[in-house]
Amino acid sequence: MAFEPADVRRFSAAAGAERRAAFGKAVVSAGCSDWSVPELVGVLLDARARPGSSTTQMLGVRKRGEAHLNGAKSEPTQPTIH
Repeated sequence: MAFEPADVRRFSAAAGAERRAAFGKAVVSAGCSDWSVPELVGVLLDARARPGSSTTQMLGVRKRGEAHLNGAKSEPTQPTIH
């Protein structure tokens, strides 16, 4: 059974909607729901442009995010640089 273009578009739209919802929930969970879109984008661009964003540092960022999303208490601190 081959996928028709309409099937692919429907699947793609559903996946995109789920991803947008997940991002929205992450923003709310992080306590940033009152930030404007330009503020959120600015913070993300700053983080992306940060020198020294090594694989190890990104692993630490990911673990901190996962811990927060899994209910661990998280203090708003500066990330630890190793």
